[in-house]
Amino acid sequence: MELIKVENRRIGGAEVNSVNLRDVHAFVESRQQFGNWATNRLADFAEDVDYIANKIINKENGMLVSVNYIVTLDAAKHISMIERNEKGKQLRQYFIDCERKLLTQNNDMVIASTMNSKQLALLLRETEAKEVAIAQLEQAKPDIMRSERFLSHGKDMSVGEFAKTYNRKGFGQNKMFQWLRDNGYLRGTQAKQQYINAGYFRVIQTSNDYGTFTKTLITTKGFDYFVKKLDNIENNT
Repeated sequence: MELIKVENRRIGGAEVNSVNLRDVHAFVESRQQFGNWATNRLADFAEDVDYIANKIINKENGMLVSVNYIVTLDAAKHISMIERNEKGKQLRQYFIDCERKLLTQNNDMVIASTMNSKQLALLLRETEAKEVAIAQLEQAKPDIMRSERFLSHGKDMSVGEFAKTYNRKGFGQNKMFQWLRDNGYLRGTQAKQQYINAGYFRVIQTSNDYGTFTKTLITTKGFDYFVKKLDNIENNT
């Protein structure tokens, strides 16, 4: 059963098996707009090596209408895997099966010129293991980045410090306070008791020349929790 059409196209001066990235986007049912999704997914790939961009121009006014990205089968497998959903897993397996069929079609030529069937099978297994390892590393990147950001700070932090460490454009201290209030974590500037009990906040007393007051800090557990929430919002927009 053909899930997505695989075609032989020229990328980077070589004839390679490839797919249209719009087909991948549609199949994995991403909720992101295609342009943003494609930009994010192709960030670690090289144009004219892993993909080509075919720009569609309006002949009347010369304006860019859209861009179709043609990606190699290898790139498509990685992109499918990092979707982290059942559709992505299904599509990656489909691409692996396509690759196996293509290898089988050329098997006699490959065996005669470079290797026997056992060597070919071993190479295929090693390639698949490498792809899985790369995909798992891609999946772990958000968690690694969260840990690195918190460890660079090294302690429980104020909401302002959290906003600075999270480092998302347009999401400063005031916006972070507003987001925490809008989502029910804070009342004013104070954490709600249920989220203190959950370990997301810690409340301390501090003083200055004007008196003593309480201050809400975000804990290690809270840092990880809120970053995941915020990252999910960003990925779904």
